[in-house]
Amino acid sequence: MLFSEKTFVVVLKGRYAGKKGLVLSSSTEKNRYLVVGIYKLPKPITEDMNEKTKAKRSKFGLFIKSYNGGHLLCTRYKSDLNINAADFENFKEPEQRKALIDKLRKIFEDGKKENKSKWLFTKLTV
Repeated sequence: MLFSEKTFVVVLKGRYAGKKGLVLSSSTEKNRYLVVGIYKLPKPITEDMNEKTKAKRSKFGLFIKSYNGGHLLCTRYKSDLNINAADFENFKEPEQRKALIDKLRKIFEDGKKENKSKWLFTKLTV
C-alpha cells in the first residue's frame, strides 16, 4: 500500500496545499486517509527573548483531516513519533477534535525536542 500508517505526505489540494502531514490511518475501500499535519512551524528562538515570547514562537499549528488519496503526495520518509491510530477514531465533534489536536501538539513538541522525524519539522523546499 502506498499510503501506509506513519508515512509522511505532502498535501496537494485545498486549504493546506503544500503542507507536510502524517498518515494516521487508511481506508482502502474508500481511498480515504486520516492525516495530521503542520500548517505553522515554530519560529527560531534566541536566548535574549523573554519567556512569553519564547512560548509564543514555539507553538505548532496542527490540522487533522480526512483526504482522498489523489490529493496527497507520498514521500519516502517514515515517522518515529509515538502515535497510535486507534486513539484517533472519533474526531467529528468540535470538542473531541480540539482535545485530539492538543494531544497531538504535545506529541509533536516532544518529538521536536528529541530530534525525531527531522524532515517533518523543516520548511518544505521545492
